Amino acid sequence: MLPSQFTLKVVIASAHLVIACSSASLAQSRNNSADTTTVNYDAKLIQRNYCYPSFITSTVTFKDSSVVQAPLNYNMLLREMHFLTEAGDTMALANGGGIAHIQIKEDLFQFVAPYGFLWIVASFRNLNLSAQLMTETRVVGSGTLAKTVMIAMDKDSTGSTRIRDMRGQTIYAHLTHYFLVDKNSTPYKVSKPNLQKLYPNYRREINQYINKNSNSLTKREELIKLLQYVDQLSVQ
Repeated sequence: MLPSQFTLKVVIASAHLVIACSSASLAQSRNNSADTTTVNYDAKLIQRNYCYPSFITSTVTFKDSSVVQAPLNYNMLLREMHFLTEAGDTMALANGGGIAHIQIKEDLFQFVAPYGFLWIVASFRNLNLSAQLMTETRVVGSGTLAKTVMIAMDKDSTGSTRIRDMRGQTIYAHLTHYFLVDKNSTPYKVSKPNLQKLYPNYRREINQYINKNSNSLTKREELIKLLQYVDQLSVQ
């Protein structure tokens, strides 16, 4: 029986959309700079659309404090949290607004409209640093296609563009977008103006820190350090 709290919709996907990424691959994608794109042409990584190698029994905590466990996995291509039924069907959670958070292994996800489920990178007193993990088809002209000798572009039956390397394999772009999410689940794209908006009493300190640390808004670890600094200011 499916948990009564879940509103589900069937996900129709061809076989090439369900090749899982390894844990190492996920860790690598999470270390990318904010709002950047990376492409890996290794055959084992090209179509890494799921975050985890398999569906994992996970804990879903609802806003009414009820808790259920279910086999879940996050699909980065469709940007949906997927549920595996006892019959083996893949379905998507469609009532994210009623969910407080989801824990998959040691990772926490929160639902943030309109972006869907975001991975919580780090939590602070007034906000979360959260990331949208995405897989998109690489489009010709949008960036450098390294390690590719010859490419071909066509469209599939749905009208989606596919770019293939010389082996005929579709090339996907993997993106990580970072957001500052306040206690009302309102997302703000990472930027100096948005950070100063969230911490109006420390605009000068934030400006000085960012001017001194040029990578503080583009590198994940540096961004965490910046937020730790501002978080400490807020309790002084």
